Amino acid sequence: MKAKHYIYLFAGLLVFLLTSLDVHNEKKFYYAFANKVYLTPQNNKILVKFTEGFDKSKTEQYLKTSESGIQVTWRASRVAEITAGLSKSLENLLKTLELQEDISSCQTFYKTEDGLEIGITDEILVRFQPGVSEKQQQEVKDRFGTKVLKTTEIYQKLVIPKGADVFEIANRYYESGLTEFSTPNFF
Repeated sequence: MKAKHYIYLFAGLLVFLLTSLDVHNEKKFYYAFANKVYLTPQNNKILVKFTEGFDKSKTEQYLKTSESGIQVTWRASRVAEITAGLSKSLENLLKTLELQEDISSCQTFYKTEDGLEIGITDEILVRFQPGVSEKQQQEVKDRFGTKVLKTTEIYQKLVIPKGADVFEIANRYYESGLTEFSTPNFF
């Protein structure tokens, strides 16, 4: 009878260990120097990227009147950081904003395990390995539906399809083995 208890105890410990090791798999992460950097979503802040030609003053007016306690800080000409006093207000606003046509992306802010706050949009930065052909690069871009926004000597800035997961695409680029780095374009 005691041997049976030990088996159950061992099985229970094994399940506990496997599920506790799997906790990081549920969290968002990105690769930095081949290491996974895990992130925690922030409840009170989002980063919104607007499309070309949006009406900034009309947008600010809408944001300020849509929910109480909303603060808007412009991080770039088409990128706004939106902070709310109540996470419920921000959650409601996020659902509304995701449906707007003049918004390219609407993403929660994240915090690294070191406490650094980061915002993301719908862009990733990629540097392909030496020797990766133009054809191979185009095949991976076609697979994920990404488009080149900018090319420099160091990286390519790519935009992901609307509604796609920026972390998943950046990570899959990196995991393909075709890139030296692939990371969301952080604010």
